[in-house]
Amino acid sequence: MSDHQRITDRLREYWESLCQGNDMPSEDQIDSEEISDIWDSCYLVVKENGKYHYSFLGESIIEAYGDNLEGEEVVENEIYPESPGVINKFQEIEEAKEPLLFEGVFINKNNMDIKFRKILLPLGKDGNVEYILGGMRWKAF
Repeated sequence: MSDHQRITDRLREYWESLCQGNDMPSEDQIDSEEISDIWDSCYLVVKENGKYHYSFLGESIIEAYGDNLEGEEVVENEIYPESPGVINKFQEIEEAKEPLLFEGVFINKNNMDIKFRKILLPLGKDGNVEYILGGMRWKAF
């Protein structure tokens, strides 16, 4: 299995194991030790006051973005200037309450073309998405 398939499959299987009959697990159920083999390629986004903020970025994600954006608002024109809709993807996750796979290309803060494949997974309670767990594999071109 390739790295691209591995992170998407591994993260989805982990997420499903935590659902335990619920629509989605909560953020406090995530144990980075249980997915330590892929944790550096993961990130968490929290929605606060209608805006999305990075609450955790693995080392591989920081390298892909070209900056540590932990704690900062997700701003499409900084991270995905050529890619429509990472915020739209977050909104899709909120509505569907289901994992979402997608791939694309963006230019990072170091002007490098980054080709990626990622999975986004909703986390929350009482049917409300409060966090999004993401996993991404990437290559610079």
